[in-house]
Amino acid sequence: VLEQRADEHDERDLSRRLSETPEPYHNGVLFGYDAGLPADEQSDDWVVSITPSAEYMQQPDLAGSAWKHVERRHRGDD
Repeated sequence: VLEQRADEHDERDLSRRLSETPEPYHNGVLFGYDAGLPADEQSDDWVVSITPSAEYMQQPDLAGSAWKHVERRHRGDD
Protein backbone atom coordinates (compact mmCIF):
# COMPACT_ATOMS: atom_id res chain seq x y z
CA VAL A 1 0.00 0.00 0.00
CA LEU A 2 2.81 2.43 0.88
CA GLU A 3 4.61 1.68 -2.38
CA GLN A 4 1.43 2.46 -4.32
CA ARG A 5 0.94 5.71 -2.38
CA ALA A 6 4.59 6.62 -2.99
CA ASP A 7 4.16 6.07 -6.74
CA GLU A 8 1.03 8.23 -6.70
CA HIS A 9 2.99 10.88 -4.77
CA ASP A 10 5.69 10.89 -7.46
CA GLU A 11 3.08 11.40 -10.18
CA ARG A 12 1.29 14.12 -8.20
CA ASP A 13 4.60 15.86 -7.39
CA LEU A 14 5.65 15.93 -11.04
CA SER A 15 2.22 17.19 -12.08
CA ARG A 16 2.37 19.98 -9.47
CA ARG A 17 5.84 21.07 -10.66
CA LEU A 18 4.67 21.24 -14.26
CA SER A 19 1.41 23.03 -13.48
CA GLU A 20 1.07 26.78 -13.76
CA THR A 21 -1.59 26.67 -11.03
CA PRO A 22 -0.66 23.83 -8.67
CA GLU A 23 -3.17 22.54 -6.15
CA PRO A 24 -2.20 22.85 -2.48
CA TYR A 25 -0.32 19.88 -1.06
CA HIS A 26 -0.27 18.83 2.59
CA ASN A 27 1.77 16.10 4.25
CA GLY A 28 0.02 12.92 5.29
CA VAL A 29 -0.76 11.39 1.92
CA LEU A 30 1.47 8.36 2.54
CA PHE A 31 -0.68 7.69 5.60
CA GLY A 32 -3.90 7.80 3.59
CA TYR A 33 -4.93 11.43 4.03
CA ASP A 34 -6.18 13.73 1.26
CA ALA A 35 -3.36 15.93 -0.07
CA GLY A 36 -5.73 18.87 -0.56
CA LEU A 37 -6.54 19.22 3.14
CA PRO A 38 -4.25 19.48 6.15
CA ALA A 39 -4.13 16.07 7.88
CA ASP A 40 -4.94 17.66 11.25
CA GLU A 41 -8.28 18.74 9.75
CA GLN A 42 -8.96 15.14 8.68
CA SER A 43 -8.05 13.28 11.86
CA ASP A 44 -7.69 13.95 15.57
CA ASP A 45 -4.74 11.52 15.50
CA TRP A 46 -2.65 13.92 13.39
CA VAL A 47 -1.05 16.77 15.32
CA VAL A 48 0.97 19.61 13.83
CA SER A 49 3.90 20.43 16.06
CA ILE A 50 7.03 22.44 15.42
CA THR A 51 8.77 21.29 18.59
CA PRO A 52 7.67 17.97 20.10
CA SER A 53 6.44 18.00 23.68
CA ALA A 54 8.66 16.63 26.46
CA GLU A 55 6.11 13.86 27.04
CA TYR A 56 6.26 12.79 23.38
CA MET A 57 10.07 12.82 23.40
CA GLN A 58 10.10 10.29 26.25
CA GLN A 59 8.57 7.75 23.84
CA PRO A 60 8.86 9.12 20.28
CA ASP A 61 7.71 7.30 17.16
CA LEU A 62 9.87 7.14 14.04
CA ALA A 63 9.47 10.83 13.13
CA GLY A 64 10.27 11.88 16.70
CA SER A 65 13.38 9.72 16.72
CA ALA A 66 14.54 11.35 13.49
CA TRP A 67 13.88 14.81 14.98
CA LYS A 68 16.03 13.96 18.02
CA HIS A 69 18.83 12.77 15.71
CA VAL A 70 18.75 16.02 13.70
CA GLU A 71 18.72 18.13 16.86
CA ARG A 72 21.74 16.27 18.28
CA ARG A 73 23.59 16.72 15.01
CA HIS A 74 22.95 20.48 15.00
CA ARG A 75 24.16 20.76 18.60
CA GLY A 76 27.22 18.68 17.80
CA ASP A 77 26.17 15.73 20.01
CA ASP A 78 26.69 12.24 18.61
